[in-house]
Amino acid sequence: MGSKPPIIAGECGDIKWGSGDWIIVDMGFANTKKSCGAAIGSTKAQRFWFGDLVKKVIEEAQKNTHEELNLLLEAPLSMAFDHQKNPMRRSFEDLDHAWYRNSGAAMMLAAIRLIDRLDSTDRKREVRLFEAYAPLKDADHARVAAALREVVKQRIQERFVKPSDIAPEAKCLLPAYRLTNEDGKIPPVVLLLWSDYRSRATGSAVRPT
Repeated sequence: MGSKPPIIAGECGDIKWGSGDWIIVDMGFANTKKSCGAAIGSTKAQRFWFGDLVKKVIEEAQKNTHEELNLLLEAPLSMAFDHQKNPMRRSFEDLDHAWYRNSGAAMMLAAIRLIDRLDSTDRKREVRLFEAYAPLKDADHARVAAALREVVKQRIQERFVKPSDIAPEAKCLLPAYRLTNEDGKIPPVVLLLWSDYRSRATGSAVRPT
């Protein structure tokens, strides 16, 4: 039996609509409400229970197609450490939303669980990972996913952070997850601003700043 298609870190050049299929997730991790928002392809963004979201992502990865599956997760997918080996903020993070603090740490745990389940399943196509950063307090999860989709569709490159710019002052930058065929590469980051979110809510075009 042949090996499964890989799960790999995507590249900035892959962040474009039509380059494979897209699942865009505003990650949540709760047992009392639908805490995740997801935009799957061009369908209307919806809220999901965490467990149902994992099942849906696996279902999409098991489709027998040659199209890659791009998975954009609003959760930390990399970890930066300083010269004293302590966790440090990445270049685009504010302190309250750093990867190792508060909700950042919880969303990282949720993403690790999702990726681990995906890695252990019988996939039929390659999965490319991307991180999103959207520190928007009290924002609607489905609308966040929809707004991120617009950033991808419009290919607003000012919102893309390539791996070399994620934490240039860090002693080391590591993937937050482990894969069966680990290559150590870091996914790029897509930033979402309040202006992008408001543009999506009002139906106007997302504008670069």
